[in-house]
This record gives sequence, C-alpha cells and structure tokens, in this order.
Amino acid sequence: MYIRQQNSITPEVVHALSPLLDLLPMEERRMLERSAEIVEYKRHEPIYNEGESPNHLYVVLDGAVKVYREGVCGRCQIMRMLGTGSFFGYRASLAHEPYVTGAAAFGSATICCVPMNVIHSVMAKCPSVMKFFVEELAKDLGVSDKRMVSLTQKHVRGRIAESLLTIREAFGVDSEGFIDLDLTRQELADYSNMTTSNAIRTISALVSENVISVKDKRIKLLEDELLLRISLMG
Repeated sequence: MYIRQQNSITPEVVHALSPLLDLLPMEERRMLERSAEIVEYKRHEPIYNEGESPNHLYVVLDGAVKVYREGVCGRCQIMRMLGTGSFFGYRASLAHEPYVTGAAAFGSATICCVPMNVIHSVMAKCPSVMKFFVEELAKDLGVSDKRMVSLTQKHVRGRIAESLLTIREAFGVDSEGFIDLDLTRQELADYSNMTTSNAIRTISALVSENVISVKDKRIKLLEDELLLRISLMG
C-alpha cells in the first residue's frame, strides 16, 4: 500500500466524489475534500479484511476491486467486482458492525479513502447524503438478490454466461474487443460459485461453440444474444 497523496484535493478525487460533493454545502464539501487521501494498492493486496472495524468509505479511482468472503476450507467466494467510480466499504459502518466481507485490489488499483467519521458528520447535516447512501445500498441489495438465485440455482453454463456479461458491463472492452480485465480461470470460478475445473471446461465448451474467444487471460464475447439466452435459461 502506498499513500500517494494525503489531505489534498485533486481533479480525479473531485470527479470520483462528485456524486457526494454535488450534494454538499461549501463548508461540508471542503471538509470532505480535505479528509480524502489517495492510496495505491498492488494486485491482490488487501484493502480491508473480514472482521475488521470499518473506518473508511472507499471509491475506486482506477483499476478494479474484488469484494469477497472466505468460505468452507478457505475457499474464496467473490461477491462483487468493482470498477472505476464504485463506492464501497461503508455498509458495515452504517450498520455499526465489523466487515462481513474482505476487499482487495483485483489488479493494481488506486483508491480514494474518506474517514467514515467525516461521512457520518456530513450525513447528520445533509439528509440528501443519507438519501444517496440509502439508494446505493438499495441498488446493491437488488444485485445481491439476483446473484443469490443465479449462484444457487443456475447450471454452470448459465452462471459463467451471466458472470461474463456482468463483468463486461462493469469494465467494458479494450481496443481489440476483449473484456478490459485480466481474469484467471480460478477468479472466474470464484465469482461464479464453481470449481476451477468446471470453469475451465465450460469456457472451453463456449470457445468450441464460437460463443466466446480466449487469448491468454483475456476473453471476448462473440454472441451476446446466445450468452444472454444461456444465462436466462440457467
């Protein structure tokens, strides 16, 4: 972890925090800006761990973050993958409980961190900020409800198809049309709630059917309608 810039506002911080800053009177805006710091994380470096006290609101400035839980026998279940502009890490503080998940940089990631005591102070003065976080939590809950059904009831093909569509929507594609996120088979398996061997077999089958193409860790979706149909059929 490297703290690149502390207690100093930059254009990238203003842009990342704009959904909040735009809601604030000038005094509260300046307080939030002064408290923000930019932290750079290496690949797989923890941002916070399950069981720790929640002290910060985090916003992804660049890169990707995975939110996960350790399951039976230490197996990791990736709950969410977060790209640029995503807010995370605040739910536990609002619930006055320790983190029930961990978060780590997926690749290298640059994160804006704001102390939660500042966020609580701002929320107490600005109901619009509380409304913002309620809406963010409601959206996250809807996504979690949908994923719960997918991860427990869909066949492995349906889970892989849904995961690939979701990841592409979150991270976009590069100049060659590949999902703009290097993804190992194990990471895809952890996100899709299956073994790595099942993920490898399913990816190979989709490649042979010309539904997707693969180049090293990169994946390109070739048949969106077919993938969506596979995802919906489960």
